[in-house]
Amino acid sequence: MIVASINEDVSRHIIPFTNSFGALKKLKELYDSHSELEVVQLMSKLFNLKLKDDDPISLAFEIRAIMHDIEAIGVKMDAPLTNFFKALHPIYSHYLQSL
Repeated sequence: MIVASINEDVSRHIIPFTNSFGALKKLKELYDSHSELEVVQLMSKLFNLKLKDDDPISLAFEIRAIMHDIEAIGVKMDAPLTNFFKALHPIYSHYLQSL
């Protein structure tokens, strides 16, 4: 039941456990520790953003919020990573700088 209620990225970490105690302990470890999994999920969310309601400003705010969450975990958004993201979304790069 636990595996069925979580996404595929997380479920692969708990499938090896044969009891719910072990699976829940692993979930706690994954989500409480600002783990690599959390960074991967945030980066995935960042790179899969789409323009909604033809509103680039809203998208830029969403990008900045995710970037803030990534930095709060302790991952520094250095210039190469920021430039890589801007290359993926060049239309929004000037909005990112203005926020």
